[in-house]
Amino acid sequence: VLDLVEAYQKYKTDIYTYIYLRVNKRRDIAEDIFQETFLKALKYRLKYNPGLSNPRTWLTTIAKNLVTDYYKSKYKYSESTLDENIDITDDADENIDVDIMYSQVVNLLDKMNEKDKELIILRYVSEFDLDEIASMMGMSYDSAKVAVNRAIQKLRRLI
Repeated sequence: VLDLVEAYQKYKTDIYTYIYLRVNKRRDIAEDIFQETFLKALKYRLKYNPGLSNPRTWLTTIAKNLVTDYYKSKYKYSESTLDENIDITDDADENIDVDIMYSQVVNLLDKMNEKDKELIILRYVSEFDLDEIASMMGMSYDSAKVAVNRAIQKLRRLI
């Protein structure tokens, strides 16, 4: 049985960041989906199979499905401005540069289709390996590798 408290403590930032970026930085929606992710995990914790995936992959798959459900029910995309800073360093000038770069990348992601956006977030923000991405997306390893590479190529063209 999955220790959900431990999984929450260990993966809460990864899961929230994934959701937040997928819902176009809408904090209220991200918080609702984040809560629903762990409620669903609690409900289905006895069905979790550690032989099929690790807890992070399982929780992210739940979050992915809930984000998909959200978009199906709302059928619209909303845009908002980046309202949080990344605190990577104590140097104010570097923080400003990182914030500007992060904001630009997030704005470029908003211009991509949902599948490509999701692939880039899973690979480079959430740092899942290609096996985990393939499992979550329901594709083979090779297909996931090609899809991630194509998404990166599309992102580069936007730059």
